[in-house]
Amino acid sequence: IHYFRYDKTFTNWHLWVWPEGGSGEWIEFDSTDEYGAVATLSLDNYADKAGIIVVRGAWAEKDPDGDRYIDLTNVDASGNVHAYLVTGSEEIYYDRASVDTSHKILTSYFESETRIKFTTTAQDAGLISSVKLFENETVIANNYSSFSKGTGYINLTNDIDLSKSYTLKVTIDGAERELTVGYDGIYDSDAFNNQFYYDGDDLGVTYSSNSSVFKLWAPLSSKVELC
Repeated sequence: IHYFRYDKTFTNWHLWVWPEGGSGEWIEFDSTDEYGAVATLSLDNYADKAGIIVVRGAWAEKDPDGDRYIDLTNVDASGNVHAYLVTGSEEIYYDRASVDTSHKILTSYFESETRIKFTTTAQDAGLISSVKLFENETVIANNYSSFSKGTGYINLTNDIDLSKSYTLKVTIDGAERELTVGYDGIYDSDAFNNQFYYDGDDLGVTYSSNSSVFKLWAPLSSKVELC
């Protein structure tokens, strides 16, 4: 298992690994190479999948949040499976040449009605040459208000307009990256509730012999799929 971090700091990071349906065990990184940290796991007690979580300390942080599963059928000619992980990404790669370690915007969301918080893989502000915040198609901010160790903030002069969409574009190490700004920090704000509060009792599915009606409250979603 190969683990890449942009800051090249692997101290106190390790792996929680388990066979599908089985009990977990701690696996330590035992070496490093030009890609990052490396951990070796014996597959004697594993079948087709291995669950994996990258953990800092005693569950102080997970990278990223959530469970993932390594496909153990990707065996090479030597009988080994190589899984490549990138910090902040849920993707599991099995070919070193296909791994994307270019810098990215990791998160972007409204922390309040006038403040956006964003995180990037770039820890050094010197790698960021441009920051633009768009309200629909209009640029409303041309720089961050502050940035340190991969986390930046943009302070706005006007309150958010929830009828519009917001997009953050950041040029990192010469490549422009783009991410839609979320609304994580304002779901319980007065502005949000005044515009979107719903007090109906009919959310979910209403069944009849002729049809089924599905209703959900997702005022800022751009797409819905019924499976």
